[in-house]
Amino acid sequence: MIQLRGIVLVLFLVTFAAAATAETLLVPSQYATIQSAVDVAAPGDEIVVSAGLYEEQLVITKDLTLTGAGIGQTVLLAPVFMPHTAHTLQYNAVIHVEFPATVVTLRDFTVDGSGRGLANTRFTGIMYDRVGGTAARIEIKNFHDTPVSSATSGIGFYSFSETQDALNLVVTDLVITNFQKSGYACFGQGCLQDIRNTVVDASGLYSDAVQNGFELLNGTSGSLTNCTARQVWYDGSPIAGTTSVGFLFYYSVTWTIDGSLADQCQSGLYGIASDMVVRDVIVDGHTVPLEFNYGIFAAGPITDNVNSGLAAAGFANADELAQPRPLETTATVQKSELGKLATLDNCMVTGSGFVNSIGVVAFSDLDEMGLRMENCTMTAWGAGILTGESGDGFVTARARNCRIQDNISTGIQASTLELFDARGNNWGDPSGPYHSATNPAGTGNRVVNNVVFDPWLRGNVICGPVPQYIAQADADGNGYSRELVVRYLGGASESVYGFSIELTWDQTDLIATAGDISLPEGGSFQAASLFQVMPMSGGLRVDGALGGAQAGVESGALFKVRFHLVRESDYLEIPITVNVRNLRDNQNREITGYLADDGLVIADVKAPLIGNLQLTNSTLAHTDDFAKDGDQLRIEATVVDGDPLFGQSGVVGNFLYVYGSPGWWLNADTYAAGEYTWLERSSSLYPTDGLVPYTITVTDPAGNQATAGGVITSDNTPPQTISGLAAVGGHNQVTLQWDDPTGLDANLRQVVIRSNQTNDYPFYVAPDPGYPAFPADGQAVYEGLGTGTGVPYPADGTGRDVMYFQAFAVDVVDLYSEAGAESRDRTTNYLLADVTGGVAGVYDGLVDIYDVTHLGDTFGLLPAVPEFNAECDVGPTDDGTTGGVPVPDGTIDIDDLMVFADAFHRDWIPVQTEPNTATGMGPDLVWSRSAEREWVLELAEPCVVLKGLRLSANLPGGETATVTAGPLLKLQDAPYFLHSKRDGLDVSFAVLGAGVGIAGTGELLRIKTSQPLENLSIEWDARGLDNTRLTVRETSPMPPSELPTAFALLGNHPNPFNPATTIIFELPSPQPVRLVIYGLDGRRVAQLLKTPLPAGRHQVTWRGRDDQGQIVATGLYLYRVEAGTWSATGKLSLVK
Repeated sequence: MIQLRGIVLVLFLVTFAAAATAETLLVPSQYATIQSAVDVAAPGDEIVVSAGLYEEQLVITKDLTLTGAGIGQTVLLAPVFMPHTAHTLQYNAVIHVEFPATVVTLRDFTVDGSGRGLANTRFTGIMYDRVGGTAARIEIKNFHDTPVSSATSGIGFYSFSETQDALNLVVTDLVITNFQKSGYACFGQGCLQDIRNTVVDASGLYSDAVQNGFELLNGTSGSLTNCTARQVWYDGSPIAGTTSVGFLFYYSVTWTIDGSLADQCQSGLYGIASDMVVRDVIVDGHTVPLEFNYGIFAAGPITDNVNSGLAAAGFANADELAQPRPLETTATVQKSELGKLATLDNCMVTGSGFVNSIGVVAFSDLDEMGLRMENCTMTAWGAGILTGESGDGFVTARARNCRIQDNISTGIQASTLELFDARGNNWGDPSGPYHSATNPAGTGNRVVNNVVFDPWLRGNVICGPVPQYIAQADADGNGYSRELVVRYLGGASESVYGFSIELTWDQTDLIATAGDISLPEGGSFQAASLFQVMPMSGGLRVDGALGGAQAGVESGALFKVRFHLVRESDYLEIPITVNVRNLRDNQNREITGYLADDGLVIADVKAPLIGNLQLTNSTLAHTDDFAKDGDQLRIEATVVDGDPLFGQSGVVGNFLYVYGSPGWWLNADTYAAGEYTWLERSSSLYPTDGLVPYTITVTDPAGNQATAGGVITSDNTPPQTISGLAAVGGHNQVTLQWDDPTGLDANLRQVVIRSNQTNDYPFYVAPDPGYPAFPADGQAVYEGLGTGTGVPYPADGTGRDVMYFQAFAVDVVDLYSEAGAESRDRTTNYLLADVTGGVAGVYDGLVDIYDVTHLGDTFGLLPAVPEFNAECDVGPTDDGTTGGVPVPDGTIDIDDLMVFADAFHRDWIPVQTEPNTATGMGPDLVWSRSAEREWVLELAEPCVVLKGLRLSANLPGGETATVTAGPLLKLQDAPYFLHSKRDGLDVSFAVLGAGVGIAGTGELLRIKTSQPLENLSIEWDARGLDNTRLTVRETSPMPPSELPTAFALLGNHPNPFNPATTIIFELPSPQPVRLVIYGLDGRRVAQLLKTPLPAGRHQVTWRGRDDQGQIVATGLYLYRVEAGTWSATGKLSLVK
């Protein structure tokens, strides 16, 4: 116990010490100016200012309380020069309350601007800048320029906050008058506003700045209670198309407006993309016929201007609609694009009888805007209620137990997709509203377009609202139930003091007992002294009386009844019969002039059924499961509901991740017999690669909701480039091979190969067609997931050409890989040099003697000669090899011969020794004069890589030469082609056959000239097995004195060897020579030479391969040289 007392004592001392630190500073008795007191005050202090005039600017950055002697007693007058400003827009306030202060209280004084606004500033009375607190009992007046201008200046009270602030600001009992731009303005998401009993009165000052009374701007939330905006108006010049507003809500979050008054304002309340709950509010229209005059305007997010949007929606007086002009700011707050809701309850919206005035407007051109009205009155306007939508806007509207009468042109005009649910309203006449098609006998206000109004209220005692839905949201743990209110609407002969009313209904559908009847919430009968409920057949009887000396009620709720649903239904109408036994005044006299309206309960506790939700990719015929950005996507669904009013408007899609922002809360484009379709739109998918969700939400008129969804896979990443494409031409076909594509894309669909061609066989002088640039370019070749294919062409050769192939990896959404160098190739679709079919006369896929004969016929000719055969002009090729693509040069010469020679009888390839393809290992040629008119060309050393040769020389005018093959050429195992021009000296020859070169050494050619020539300057063009140019080494013939005098085997070098060795021997005279390698077991391994050779020293190289070209094993080998009757043997040692 002692310990507990100690704790209490400590707490008391701490509290006392904290309280003791707060001080009261007095102005002017202690401090001459208010600012000097502020400067020395500590947080928590109070500054008390005596009555008087104080001409000074205050800057408060501490948590203080500033208290005056009362409105009109303590007056802060704006000095002529105020040095302190805030923000880039230069707010210039008499009182700046600024961060780092957090809570500041201002009370009981007047702030007078005295019309001393400065150019290029925003002249302001009080500014709370990121600070909370309380402002109470303050008068703010005369904040304007002198003379009054159209500048955005002259603000009575301004509050600013940022998102991260967590502030509360209470404003009560302010009176703001004579302001140029805004009476009360707040901005930002970081401060919750509580504004009470505040009056903004613009009646004493007109401004061209488009005044607004209260401006509740971007991101703000709070409440307005018992506030008044009076005579805020604007005549439309110089800023046309705008309207002044008493209470402006501009992209704010949620505001509640209770018991407030918009008195003779050009527009009473105007909300854009703001949730508004408006209760017990009176709106009185301006009494001057202004160009723009609205009671309440509720708009969703707006991308277009209201004028053009409502004109598109079909409003008759769209040119009379305008937007407000809110206070501009440089601060950025994200403007919500979510749908907004305006709820109006027990509001009196009264116009002044002007044709172009409108009581209530609901509009959106982006996302959803909802309007809910109950117990409201719209009277004496040009049009009572207008609703409309355009673009992606969607407006839903409902009015219950409202009085819509005495409006000039229309009661309700609804240019919306969804029906305006105006059931259960009073139209000023029992015949109901006039509608040319559905109620032509109605004499009440006219309804236009998409409005449902039956049943309507005929009497003044109702059980409503009519109808009242019992829906899924009304589940109470034991089933479903909902309250109805029996209400007297006024108009009878006397005020109602007491009543006796019977309610009957079908007991098999609804249940209500005496315990379900209760007094109303609010109104006089909430405290009725007499209240009793008596069961009766088919229902209940309720009696009530106020008691005491009360006069009775002119209108109001009499009692409440809660009905319980007996069985679950999709849609069931249950009438409630209302029988008024009597109404009595406070003298217990019977009242006359009343009529009862029956109630209606609609039981609907089952959500709509959604079936067959399907997304179709209209761009891709092969899949509806995948899409890429830009694909045209259509979405369809089947929805069934029992409510006959359920239709197209109750189904909306959340396709934000499919279509981007245009897909948020999107209504179906077409509707027929429960089938809803959102027509093709260009997709904008998120995430760009992965699963993209989409949903539809279905809401029936009872508010029951059902949701269904699906996913589609987005793919916006193209496959990687295909590699390794190789095209090999053949007889009327091309063989294509490429690397395995399976790892190029997670959603790979196929490999697509396309081709272009020159269409210029066999000349190829047309421009290069290039490779296909995309999968639809050129001609189709292949589609699939393999790694190779054969491409056939017409068997008669009519399709011969150079084909340009490009391969693309294509994924399931038809994105394709880049056209890289590794994914393209070109080749001919025929065998080069196959120019005739021999006896058959068609291309036969072989290069044989018939084709070589054609070559011989046209060799050396030019295109101008009739016998020139362009099919034989196959060289040179693009890569210099015999397997390349022909680049005809208009001359048939050694280039063409080499192609023929390499293609000759590719089905027969004679055995050859390993060629020596080392760089520079060209032939050693001996060019010598053997007689007066005779020259000889000899191959001095073996050169098995030599396949063809061209020699040419300029002969004197008129001289000719005759060329014959020498013994070395004639003794080749393979056939050869030899051609000499008819004039001059130009000789070409080649050994025919793939991989076949000149074997041996000796005389290649013998040339006889028509006249003795002392010297010939020869040009050489030697070609190897792969058509590469070889370097010719020209040597002089060995003098006879240096020729060997006997046969000799000079051995081999090196020995042992790896990988090659050279065997050297000498011949004293020309001889047929054979050189063979044997194993130690006598088995022949390889024949290196079998050819006539001239006298001299000879060298032959063995590279350790057998006759089949295979590398032999390590070990000892024998070699034998035979020349005529002479032979010799040596040993070789191959090491590894």
